[in-house]
Amino acid sequence: MNVTPSTPITTPTQQQQQQQQQPAQPVQQQQQPQQPIEQEPTKPIEAILEEFQLFPLLLDIISRLKDDELEVSRAVNTFNERASEALKLLNTLPGVHRSPLEQENLRDSLKLKLEKKLDLIEKLKNHKLFTDQQQQQTPPINNNNNNNNNTDVEMK
Repeated sequence: MNVTPSTPITTPTQQQQQQQQQPAQPVQQQQQPQQPIEQEPTKPIEAILEEFQLFPLLLDIISRLKDDELEVSRAVNTFNERASEALKLLNTLPGVHRSPLEQENLRDSLKLKLEKKLDLIEKLKNHKLFTDQQQQQTPPINNNNNNNNNTDVEMK
């Protein structure tokens, strides 16, 4: 029984040459200029909400049912385009791929981290080192000036 190998047989020198060529390929890929990632400019909330206004398009389709089929198909195509754009926008939101349970767990863990950090900040504020510095920075109240002002008032 003759079995032909699926990979070609190479000699040790050919293997070394291939290994030397393989690391060179990623370097060439790194040297190629990267194309800038196109990001949509941040839209105001009104523009985002407008993407989800599909009801007027449905009304337009219903109103055109009396008209020509071509007009109805144009309205349906417009509706489909708007719906696909809204779906794309929804899929770009962070955390959409997580289940509600995963989102709740993430929220709880982040809430716990926040509480810990706030506690640490409060401990640092109340630490002796910081309280001593604050006391040194505030000038002492001079009671002599207050007493002099009171005596001046009494003399008049």
